[in-house]
Amino acid sequence: MEIRIGKVRPPLSKTSLRRTIKKGAIKSGKSPEDFFYDLPSPAWVFECTTLTIRAANVAAVRALGYSEEQFRRFNILDLLGDNGHPVSNSAAALESLKHRSGSYSATFRTIDERKIAADVSFNCITLFGQDCRLELLHLMHDEDSEERFRQLIENTSDIISIVEPDGLIRYQSPSVEKVLGHDPDQMIGRRLSDFVHPDDVDGLSKLFADLLESPGSALAVEARYRHAEGHWRSIEQVATNLTGQPGVRGILLNSRDVTERREQQVKLDFLAHHDPLTNLPNRSVFDDRLNAALLLASRLNTKLAVLFLDLDRFKNINDTLGHRVGDQLLVTVAQRLTKAIREGDLVARWGGDEFTLLLPNITSSNDAIKASQRIIAALSAPIKCSEHELYITGTIGISIYPAAGRDAETLIRNADTAMYRAKEGGKNYFQVYTSDMNIGAIERLTLETSLRKALERDEFVLNYQPQLDLHTGRITGVEALVRWQHPHRGLIPPSEFIPLAEDTGLIVPLGEWVLTEACRQAAKFNVDVPYPVRIAVNLSFRQICRKDFIKTVERALRQSGLAPSLLELELTESVLMNDEQSTIKPLLDLRAMDVDLSVDDFGTGYSSFLYLKRYPVTSLKIDRSFISNITNDNDDATIVRSMIDMAHNLRMRVVAEGVETAAQYSFLHHHGCDEMQGYYFSAPIPMEALTSLLVEFDFDSSFPLLDPS
Repeated sequence: MEIRIGKVRPPLSKTSLRRTIKKGAIKSGKSPEDFFYDLPSPAWVFECTTLTIRAANVAAVRALGYSEEQFRRFNILDLLGDNGHPVSNSAAALESLKHRSGSYSATFRTIDERKIAADVSFNCITLFGQDCRLELLHLMHDEDSEERFRQLIENTSDIISIVEPDGLIRYQSPSVEKVLGHDPDQMIGRRLSDFVHPDDVDGLSKLFADLLESPGSALAVEARYRHAEGHWRSIEQVATNLTGQPGVRGILLNSRDVTERREQQVKLDFLAHHDPLTNLPNRSVFDDRLNAALLLASRLNTKLAVLFLDLDRFKNINDTLGHRVGDQLLVTVAQRLTKAIREGDLVARWGGDEFTLLLPNITSSNDAIKASQRIIAALSAPIKCSEHELYITGTIGISIYPAAGRDAETLIRNADTAMYRAKEGGKNYFQVYTSDMNIGAIERLTLETSLRKALERDEFVLNYQPQLDLHTGRITGVEALVRWQHPHRGLIPPSEFIPLAEDTGLIVPLGEWVLTEACRQAAKFNVDVPYPVRIAVNLSFRQICRKDFIKTVERALRQSGLAPSLLELELTESVLMNDEQSTIKPLLDLRAMDVDLSVDDFGTGYSSFLYLKRYPVTSLKIDRSFISNITNDNDDATIVRSMIDMAHNLRMRVVAEGVETAAQYSFLHHHGCDEMQGYYFSAPIPMEALTSLLVEFDFDSSFPLLDPS
């Protein structure tokens, strides 16, 4: 702790004291007015020219009985002798007016006409252009005054000490036991340094040295004192130099315990610079550290990196499991990030689920890439939050100084841009910023603005891709696929706007529109088809975890009139992996309604057949990445055969996605796959074309049935 010392200038009046505070004469937190009025010895200030008393402290009021206003009507000679007339011993007082500092002895008249004797020490000071004199009284012979003074000292909560210039303790008030736990009698004869923190001893020594140069002056100091139980307390002190004066001789210390106030200030300072949830530095600290690092990098001609990290699908977890679980997750992520960086690096919470990292003094972008790989690996392990086991990933954008910018704002913005580019590549990845990314960022912002208005403008349409039953040759289902008919850019494929809708939360209203419209159109085309045809609709994790999701499905079925058994909702493996407890309840409710459930793109995530067994899944869709190589890759062929067999053992229907060749069709038919979907049979088509296909399709004439043998 650094000891702060400020000189105390004795006050002329309350108004003057306030001006003194404003001018910063006292920077220790205690005003000069308090210093003066709290002194245990009687004291007053009078003008040297008129001898008019301008201020008297509490001890003077108690000792002589006059109010402060009465004091201000006196000059100093009015207090000496009988009825305000000088007596013989006033000569010493008059003689003292010739000197700027010194002492004299005199008797003073109280309000009840008693006389009290005192040794007076004085010091002339100049305040705001006026010559004034500060006088301190040590009452010598008035027993009542002595008793009042003793009671004041012993009952005050402040610690009153008298020490020699070398720190030897001559007197210690009883309050020291309450504040510091020490026996005051056992402290007498020891040195102050025996109780002061070693780092603060030099500061006190300097205080005493400065004080001794100005007799009668006072200085403020703060130091740590050891409590009898071993811990340290912060003590604020006012030291007054009374050495060489009659009466109380030495250095008078008026001490006050400010530990709680200091601890509160430390907490407030911490909160001003740190995130209260994760205890990581906040945005302002990161900006300051980055600017300082940029100055150093510019001077030394070195590189640094800024990393912008965004947690993938965090909002889904927060919306589904609540903020308490989300907060626990953020705390764990912060701890893992801190462990993953080098000493001297900085990680800060930027806001929400975003974090920024500063990597100073790197040699190349490879250092930032390696750091990003460490971070992604650190986040990969499951996180236990309450009764939930969660998986979280992060996407990182990297900007390198000076190539990606020479100021803090540009580096952070470009790291953010690179992060979004990394998300477009599939998340859980990192991307180093390049100059051409700004064009993409502007396009993304423009697209996001258009996306927000697209629902209002009725710009979305549904296409349908038929699913063919490989056993009967019938079209038993269709998958609803949303397309964006942009007024200027034309038809925008889902790969461009679905990830953006996920990131912005627009996937929820968009998903509800797709579900409602698909049910309405399915009910319409099922009227004209001689056999039932299912409609499959994709769901996002955000949709299924909303509290009103089941009601949304019920409303779509009720308004359309579609039978629940003709609705199939498709979930990706990532939906099942996010949190079992939050997803299994709505899935069970859907099955109770007779709605089918399908796992889409199976094989590309983390799930297993054992994991699927826990869910009421009715069908499995094998991802196109496995189908594309089943005729020329033995491993893919083996995996697909295993998927078909094991899904059947779990009483699930198997659908193959992305079937594009006759050879793939033959393989799947031969190995018992139930249904197929792909360009070999039909591309996604509009509603009108689908209705015609369903009514007119003749499997025997339009599509050759293979011999099962």
